[in-house]
Amino acid sequence: MRILRINTLEGPHLGGAEQYIVETNRALRSRGHEARNLFLSAHTVQLDDPSAATFYRPVPPFGLPRVLRRAAGWAGDAEWINFHAQEFRPDIVHLHNAFTALPAIARFADQTAVPFVMTVHGSDPDFPIEKPPLVERILYFPWRGLFDRKVVPKVRAFICPSYANKSYLDAHGYRPTEMVRSFIQQPDNAPSHGPLTSPFRIGYIGRLETAKGLPELLHAWTELHRRLNGGISLDIAGAGPRHVPSGPGIILRGRVSGEEKDRWYSGIDVLVIPSRSYENLPLVAVEALARAIPVIASDNGGLREILDGGRFGFLLPPGFHPAQLAESIEHVRDHYDEAVQRAKKGQEYVRQEFTEERHMERLLSIYEAVLR
Repeated sequence: MRILRINTLEGPHLGGAEQYIVETNRALRSRGHEARNLFLSAHTVQLDDPSAATFYRPVPPFGLPRVLRRAAGWAGDAEWINFHAQEFRPDIVHLHNAFTALPAIARFADQTAVPFVMTVHGSDPDFPIEKPPLVERILYFPWRGLFDRKVVPKVRAFICPSYANKSYLDAHGYRPTEMVRSFIQQPDNAPSHGPLTSPFRIGYIGRLETAKGLPELLHAWTELHRRLNGGISLDIAGAGPRHVPSGPGIILRGRVSGEEKDRWYSGIDVLVIPSRSYENLPLVAVEALARAIPVIASDNGGLREILDGGRFGFLLPPGFHPAQLAESIEHVRDHYDEAVQRAKKGQEYVRQEFTEERHMERLLSIYEAVLR
């Protein structure tokens, strides 16, 4: 089977969708299939894809260059996609994020008879679940119409990593939806949790941006650091537009991957995911539970599913205040044996549900059904 995968990226920082694409391509190749990535990005990026089956095309960021590209109809970008489609001769097109170069993808959809499937990495096909500001809404509506007219008729299945995501698409008429959980590379050995030592180590991993709850985390951290006389540390791994001040007890790692990420997880006592924005199925929560690391997370989107309503971790109420986050961190610190026991229950769940074998079996069955 030949799968042509198209992904776009607005910002300069790779996220879970890109990590998923690389891992899935490796899994497809190991099962005898061929996959080619087309990556349209408004910023310079580089996927760690050793197969060299990824091709890049820069597109303008928001601003006058984007307006001029739109005025030109994105014809050159559509031709670039079409060139690869004719050369590669895919059986199926797997679409991922589409917003950045949507006009080009819509043009390509008009020109090809190859069926599409689409993995929905956000809250709905292209746009956030929260109502965007008025100016953005004015910009979104025409693009949403373009998506509905040109792309949706080609999509034979919307692949949803979480039930929250599936329910949202079903409610808005995007069907058929198929529930397919993402997967992680399961760690060989989970760390053994001995008695806590000082300082208590709080971990955050992900994009450094306001929507991820960093201001609330830093506010809670400041209060805890003062109250506990420095008995905690905050270890931040990731990159992004938001500046994070350095200071006593704060460690800034930058992006981590591979063995470096494994070492990072082994050095924290609790993972905090304080997102304010909708989270589909953040794999960092799954990675932490796979290592029996306690997780504190916002109660939104797929996070509630991963933590089974709080049975496998600790959920912050919607619209939580930084003081509530500080209380949750302190509770985990003071009742760490209980927190680890919750995480170990989650570890059993992750080892059953988030495996490559289960994911690929389900994904390939969808491909085969679409082609039939």
